[in-house]
Amino acid sequence: MPPDADSEQPLLIEKGETNEYAEYIRILIGKKWLILSVTIIAFLAAIIYFSMRPNLYTAAVKILVEESQEGLKSYQDNIGTSYRAQKDYYGTQIALLTGRDIARSVEEELSPPPGYGVWAQQVRETRIIILYVKDRNPQWAADIANKFAEVYVKESSKQNLYVSE
Repeated sequence: MPPDADSEQPLLIEKGETNEYAEYIRILIGKKWLILSVTIIAFLAAIIYFSMRPNLYTAAVKILVEESQEGLKSYQDNIGTSYRAQKDYYGTQIALLTGRDIARSVEEELSPPPGYGVWAQQVRETRIIILYVKDRNPQWAADIANKFAEVYVKESSKQNLYVSE
């Protein structure tokens, strides 16, 4: 049966015609030295960049944060504490822990070199806050993290004594 002019026929490459993919491969092979040179230059630039960056170390300290108890609460009072109120409380504690007042106390006691970074986060659905300190010196990072926790605990104890008296 002779093929219809409208029916689809397989694509045949005749002599003199070029396959599109073969053309791309031919171009790539023709430019292989350029491609290789650019790849090597990018690789060397990455090695130089990362070897010149200073090492940064992160120290972490876990702090158990409990709400101050002004008196014994009933079961109903404990149930009535909203999730939003707890979230606000721990957000406030994180802000205090990483705030200027505690940072100033830490810097007065340790005299650490400038350039360290401090941040904190609450462990999900717990009363634990993890404080992170990033510094170029691993010992300084650990010392600063421990001092932040120590000052925070000391200040929290003072506030709890003040509230309950």
